[in-house]
Amino acid sequence: MTTLLTLPAEVLDLVAEHLFQGQDALPGHVLRYRDVNQLTRVSRFLYERLNQKIYERYIKTEGSIATVQMALDAGADIQGRGNEPERDIKSGGTVIYQGDAITQAVANGHEIIARMLIETGNADANPSPTSEQHSPLWWACHSGRINMIKLLLSCPDTDINAVDCKGQSALHGAIKGKQLKSVQAMLEYPQLNPKVTPVVNPVQYAILEGAEEIACALIKDPRSEPNGGLQRVQEQYVRCRAPLLTAMEHGQPDVIRCLLERPDTQRRGADLGWTPIFLAACIQSPSAVQSLLALPETDPHAPDRDGKTPLMVAISEQQPQTARVLAEVKGTNFNHQDKNGNTALILAASLNNGPMVSFFLEREGVDPDIKNHAGYSAQKIASDPSVKSLFPQARASEDTLDESQYIFETTLRS
Repeated sequence: MTTLLTLPAEVLDLVAEHLFQGQDALPGHVLRYRDVNQLTRVSRFLYERLNQKIYERYIKTEGSIATVQMALDAGADIQGRGNEPERDIKSGGTVIYQGDAITQAVANGHEIIARMLIETGNADANPSPTSEQHSPLWWACHSGRINMIKLLLSCPDTDINAVDCKGQSALHGAIKGKQLKSVQAMLEYPQLNPKVTPVVNPVQYAILEGAEEIACALIKDPRSEPNGGLQRVQEQYVRCRAPLLTAMEHGQPDVIRCLLERPDTQRRGADLGWTPIFLAACIQSPSAVQSLLALPETDPHAPDRDGKTPLMVAISEQQPQTARVLAEVKGTNFNHQDKNGNTALILAASLNNGPMVSFFLEREGVDPDIKNHAGYSAQKIASDPSVKSLFPQARASEDTLDESQYIFETTLRS
């Protein structure tokens, strides 16, 4: 007995062509079928061949439950994927064109269809270790679909901490989409491990993405990692700057507060009694200093246990831009001396930092004749003749001091 299933592929292709509308599609548009149900009934061969288009049309856009059920009954390949570029879901309703059926259903909010696919037992919510496509759980978190997150995590095979080939977990998807509710929903699961993954520490990632509320939510969870992490650079993973310094660089005072409230946050200079403004003085980011100066609790003039002010630390760390910002703060005492008697000018001269020496000499009230406890003035401690010449009373016969490194031993510690 001859049936449609035994007809040559060429004949079946003619049947498919007959079911097109018969007119050219507009550029960038896909030809629609007159009756997709009729087309899928033609044969298993055609169904498998056009399964991708059926999923693209009906799971991503129309969300026809009846059509999907018919596809499942006909044995459609649930894990079949599209072949067009993946696109982010935007507020305007743009859909993704890659991913298997469950990914497309989740990404486009078709909860009933997603549940139908999961109930078949063949849908996989985990990312493929070899594919660059994001997992269904990543998309659910990225788009803020809480019901989808709970649905996918109700499956015993779903790994909440699984990462794709780019090292991103579902938690990264929530951060990328700036979905605070998704992050909060994920944090409710005790099996979540929001620590460093093979890409970027989620706390660090939230700071870099400008998701301050999410960063604070992660920091407040004791399972998160407040220190360091890895960052992917040219296909390699390298250590990146600590979240605390990153938050300072990006001007995120709320995140800074949360990190400082964590007892396990490692802070450079903690043994010196450093406040956040001291840490900001160590990095080349004037915006970090300015963001901290805007906080009422920031005292830019209070010295540390060695008597150094944030301005003096910025000079010692050779951060001229940061030092200039701190020097312009109202009430700055340029003649303040640390426990060794050094002023900001003396420190700049000891480093032969000509531009900073000139900058301080131009400030009103700066006394270039102050000597430290070893008896050396700024002009005398400079070993570079060009720096010595910047002082009004410079003398060519002034001896250079090779021992200056012993007099100005740094108090900064890692």
